[in-house]
Amino acid sequence: MNEPSNVLRGILHPDGTLELAERPTLPAGNVEVTIRPVTSEAPKETLWEAMQRSRAELEASGHDFFRTKEEVDAYVEDLRDWDGKIDEVYRQLEEQGRRVDPK
Repeated sequence: MNEPSNVLRGILHPDGTLELAERPTLPAGNVEVTIRPVTSEAPKETLWEAMQRSRAELEASGHDFFRTKEEVDAYVEDLRDWDGKIDEVYRQLEEQGRRVDPK
């Protein structure tokens, strides 16, 4: 006969009482309890370690959307030159005889 069972986690307090993490799904009645210590489920990792692991997993699966140092430097330089690009657009518009009101 295959009897229903539950595997639940909980805390064994120093006074011997047991605190269950969730309610059992078994009907009320006599039960048998086995208690054993549980080791931590996963080692804790820092944010930096999680980011490194995530990137390694993405790269291993074929993603190639990470920028190189040169690409990042070019992007930053492009952002720094934004004012110059706006000034150039205004200059071109004025050459075409359009009124420009930069605010």
